Amino acid sequence: MTDTTSPWHDLDSYIATPRLTGLTLSPDGGSLVVSVQGPDADVTGYTTALWRVDPAGERAATRLTRGVKGEALAAFLRDGSLLFTGKRELPATQGDKPGETTAALWCLPAGGGEAYEVARRDGGWGQVVTAPDANWPMEAS
Repeated sequence: MTDTTSPWHDLDSYIATPRLTGLTLSPDGGSLVVSVQGPDADVTGYTTALWRVDPAGERAATRLTRGVKGEALAAFLRDGSLLFTGKRELPATQGDKPGETTAALWCLPAGGGEAYEVARRDGGWGQVVTAPDANWPMEAS
């Protein structure tokens, strides 16, 4: 008997299957952030959302981001705040209009609340890393 409910038997279901594209473990080992990629709203491309997963399996996974264009490159700061990159609607700063390829670095506070912009850069980000003994992000292209 063939299982017809499996995504492996239908191309549309297979394409819609979420994919894990990155893992970031918090410095204390208590949280795991997973990049989950799925079809965008138009089903013409993919977008990525960040989810927090309990490595011990005691708490349910929670979605952290809901950006229309997706997020990526997560890194934890020493205080537990989460840095991530994303192309979101950026607030205007002194008449500076972001370019088409502008990506911003965002910080989601450890204690909860809305993410806020830390920096922006045309051309995107190569890699985001943090210093273990300081709350400063670093970027390596």
